[in-house]
Amino acid sequence: MKKVLKSAAAILMVLTLAFSAFAIGGVFAEETEPLSSFAVSAKGSGADSAALGTVSWWKSDVDGKYYMFMPSKSDLSSITVWFTAADDVMCDGVKLESGAQTGMFANGGEFVLTVGDAKYTVVFLNSSKLPTMFINTPEGGLDRIHADKSHKEKGCTMLAINSNGKVDYDAGLASMKGRGNSTWGYPKKPYNIKLGSKAKLFGMEKAKSWCLIANHGENSLLRNQLVYTLGGEIGMKESPDCRSIDLYINGEYQGVYLITEKVEINKNRVDIFDLEEATEDANGGVDLSTFSPLGVRTRFSGYLENTQKWYDIPNNPENITGGYLLELDFSERYEAEASGFVTKKSQSVVIKSPEYASQAQVEYISRYWQEFEDALYSSDGYNDLGKKMSDYIDVTSFARAYFIQEWSSNWDVGLSSAFFYKDLDSKLAAGPIWDFDECLGNAHGARDGVDLTDPKNIHAKIRNLFYDSLMGSNDVKATPNVFALAYRHAEFAESVEEQMKSNFVPAVQRIMASTFDDFANSIRSSAVMNAIRWNTYGTTDLAAIINQYDGEIEYIREFINIRTPFLAETLTLKNEGFTIAHIPSQKRTGSEITPEVTVKCLDRTLTEGVDYTVAYSDNVKKGTATVTVTGIGDYEGVTATTTFKIINISDPLDWTGGSGEKRAKENLNKMGADFVDGVELILYYIVKPFQK
Repeated sequence: MKKVLKSAAAILMVLTLAFSAFAIGGVFAEETEPLSSFAVSAKGSGADSAALGTVSWWKSDVDGKYYMFMPSKSDLSSITVWFTAADDVMCDGVKLESGAQTGMFANGGEFVLTVGDAKYTVVFLNSSKLPTMFINTPEGGLDRIHADKSHKEKGCTMLAINSNGKVDYDAGLASMKGRGNSTWGYPKKPYNIKLGSKAKLFGMEKAKSWCLIANHGENSLLRNQLVYTLGGEIGMKESPDCRSIDLYINGEYQGVYLITEKVEINKNRVDIFDLEEATEDANGGVDLSTFSPLGVRTRFSGYLENTQKWYDIPNNPENITGGYLLELDFSERYEAEASGFVTKKSQSVVIKSPEYASQAQVEYISRYWQEFEDALYSSDGYNDLGKKMSDYIDVTSFARAYFIQEWSSNWDVGLSSAFFYKDLDSKLAAGPIWDFDECLGNAHGARDGVDLTDPKNIHAKIRNLFYDSLMGSNDVKATPNVFALAYRHAEFAESVEEQMKSNFVPAVQRIMASTFDDFANSIRSSAVMNAIRWNTYGTTDLAAIINQYDGEIEYIREFINIRTPFLAETLTLKNEGFTIAHIPSQKRTGSEITPEVTVKCLDRTLTEGVDYTVAYSDNVKKGTATVTVTGIGDYEGVTATTTFKIINISDPLDWTGGSGEKRAKENLNKMGADFVDGVELILYYIVKPFQK
């Protein structure tokens, strides 16, 4: 009984908030309208289903009709209607009573409400499978959040109902705020919510902090969910768990959202040592943000190479080798972050946790990353300390993150939302993956000269750093980002190839066998409501919207079906080919000349007789000889050629009749010698005494 009373009280509160917002406009008709508001509340359709939140009508500017976007599990056979009207409200000759139940909307569809001479066409649409979330703000509006993304709205309540119609959460929120960078500028806003207490939502692990991703501009509404699921399938255990939901705020339908786990250090998320918590403990529980910010914190600090910023925190835990969560981001965004560093190669790295890092912590992790970066950039794979890339990173995790970026053809690969973490006394690992609305062909066209709408493209492997220059214009710096640099190293490319066969391709096949269609089918009816709510296709015609949405799904399916085998064939170590070191000119001996050949694949020096064979031609007489290297074993099918010069001189030359460098060369050429100046030719001048 207490639960019933609680739910009823919640509904009444929702209605009070909703009707207090009528003057604001939006979902409601003008106050001068004979029917200025209309809302309904329904029960769940199952015997054990919970009472659902209240839903207000919404007017489309496309057709002038009012839409009731109903949650899944809504029992329309007995709904309660609420309205504000100047006269009696009639529907099909039946008078409606505000606050009373009615069964006339049981079959959904289109109805005409009349108030005197005024007519209102109301269309009932129903979600079929998605969970539902109702959020109500204290004053029935989002103005303060929308005016300031960082504003934390207090006093909100939330009702979360899972796909089975059962309540997962029915209590207050600690806060609600805006989120995102470029996505915050879209009409359909993304949000962060923090629960009053930890809870499991829609089958996900218990936590307080959650993200509500709007997926505006991503019309399939499933790209993020698909990629995150694939990340988990290939072994990225920290890949965010997520669910598509129907979101209502203050009774107004907001569309299909993706609720995801927040990227944070937590035993159910990035499960590593919590250095931030340990630092707070080392400083007597003092709020770390209250310490003074130090380091380089100028307007353009994200562009200042080899700099750091930290907080003047006096005490550190005994072990500070782990508990770091890092993010690569655009240089212009770095300034707003609390702690971080910029590498010698212009990569800005934000320390997400500990957010307020001490000087010792920043110095440790920035030095670690810099040594890793030095190894990445070196031609032989080793930094000045004699260490290679794999001494610093978990190559397998980096290869998995690279594959996700390359396979998805992600627009922002490695530029922003690229996360890495480091546990105590451990190597750096890549993840969690994040932000994939602009992927799988949903791109603006070309980047780095690569058409990202072409399923046969290679992009992550060559991606350069991107930043807004100090003068404010967009610029591409000819410096590869971390994944492109890693692929220059054979051990990384080899890991990608090995996992491609054993892990990546099988995982994609499993996802496409059932999960992909499951996602699409669960979203489809809600996607129709979302398309009308946000005018995605410029029409409210249901058949046209369904056709468009199904086309979005088939586009992704075809993109994946082409791209997956293409990458499996392309991302192999032997496809990187051979490079042959320069062979200097050789002196003619009258016999075959077979100089030693150094062959590499990426930064790996190969072994003759194991990885390749060598053949020579035209290598006796003066002229140009050819060397042909043919791969064997793991490199079968790879060939490469180079040339070297054979010169026909073996003894010092002398001549008379001139002096000076120019005349000397002329004489040598007349004698049939073929020299490369500065390589084989050194002129010696002998000054003889003047004789009368």
